[in-house]
Amino acid sequence: MTIFSQLLLIVLKVFSPHLWLSVCVAMNLDTMFPLLKKGENGSLFGLSVALHHHLKTDTYLLLVGAPRDQAEHNIPANRTGGLYSCSITVDQSDCSRVKLLDPDLNTSEDQVEDMWLGVSVASQGCPGGRVLTCGHRFVKLYGAFKLHHMIGRCYLRGNDLQYDDADMHWQTLDQPCKPAVSKLGFCLSLFCSSPRRKVIVGSPGSFYWQGNVHVSWMNPHVLFDTERSSFINLKRRNIYIVGYSVTQTRRLLSQEHDTIVTGAPKDSKDDACGSVLLIKKQAEKLVIEQTLRGEQIGSYFGNSVTTTDLNNDNWEDLLVGAPFYFDHEDEVGGAVYIYMNQGGGFDSGSSLVLRGPVGSGFGMSIAAAGDLNQDGFQDFAVGAPFHETGMVMIWTSSSEGISREPSQVIRGSTVSHYFTTFGYSLSGGHDVDGNKYPDLLVGSLDHTVALLR
Repeated sequence: MTIFSQLLLIVLKVFSPHLWLSVCVAMNLDTMFPLLKKGENGSLFGLSVALHHHLKTDTYLLLVGAPRDQAEHNIPANRTGGLYSCSITVDQSDCSRVKLLDPDLNTSEDQVEDMWLGVSVASQGCPGGRVLTCGHRFVKLYGAFKLHHMIGRCYLRGNDLQYDDADMHWQTLDQPCKPAVSKLGFCLSLFCSSPRRKVIVGSPGSFYWQGNVHVSWMNPHVLFDTERSSFINLKRRNIYIVGYSVTQTRRLLSQEHDTIVTGAPKDSKDDACGSVLLIKKQAEKLVIEQTLRGEQIGSYFGNSVTTTDLNNDNWEDLLVGAPFYFDHEDEVGGAVYIYMNQGGGFDSGSSLVLRGPVGSGFGMSIAAAGDLNQDGFQDFAVGAPFHETGMVMIWTSSSEGISREPSQVIRGSTVSHYFTTFGYSLSGGHDVDGNKYPDLLVGSLDHTVALLR
């Protein structure tokens, strides 16, 4: 919330006490003074976004993926995509490109042309603060006949966004997707997460399009002591079964151990309604603990997943997006399923379903937004990028639960005339400007992002 917003609320409280509650809720995120950053036309700057905490200076940066961006001048390619770091300034062009590709790469083995670098980005947070970004169309050439395998590749950088020699053994994050390991089908390293000492990469095109999740763990005390885990011996023969979206958290199925959550929006084992898998790690393999099922064919249930504690019971609750859900009779399109944690597990059915406007893509993105209204309960944001000029809807939780109606609706046209797909990506839950209120970074397909404070 900006200083202007706080002063406006004080004025309205004094002169119109009946308006106090509604205006207070609506002004949690200020849209009058957004901080905008712009990339090159056609670069898809903003398709992926992440708030990044620079630990040494205790400041924040905006990380923005631009997967259709032109290649750097010293890279042997025309278009590779890229990742940008933007400062918290009013200068819309105050963004610098993160150095990722090696100018001396062997073009007889590696093809970076149109690799969509920056299609996903994740910032680790404390304690390590590393950054992971992927390009799912990276091609590896194998054998005497130079067979093309689109295996994807991810790049890890330190908290300062520079290459760290200590992370050298983590720089081959395409290894799980080699043909000898992933069998046939594209191994698209599409979504990534980087919690604590782990790197998690989803590869929804591997294993004959069944998909997989790859977890790489590093011993913080012993160099080169690493452990890799994934699903083994998959024989389900379904398309996009695993890895389309990934996240990890504690206090989901266990207070002490991490649980991995992955979406499979085209899971066709039973009815193609999509699935979300809750997974635990056991040595070198991953084990499914619980499977949550979508309710409509083609809804893309599991396209987006996030967790946050909505009712302050010290257990993480689960939110799942299904952006292509539709109901012509009720004229709704897109859905977000909320699963309230039952003390270390979930009922098979959702606790609450939120639905958006027809054709809006509601649920394409979901972000834990922190405590926006400072009432002691965590809130969340949902993107509906295809409704008019795009839209982000805010829900605030409370002691009375979650309302079916949003507490704030932010339309792309009210933020900037640049937007036509506002809300395609989201990142929140951090106070980037030091005013004690969490802020929200909103991406789009319009080579523009907005930081709302």
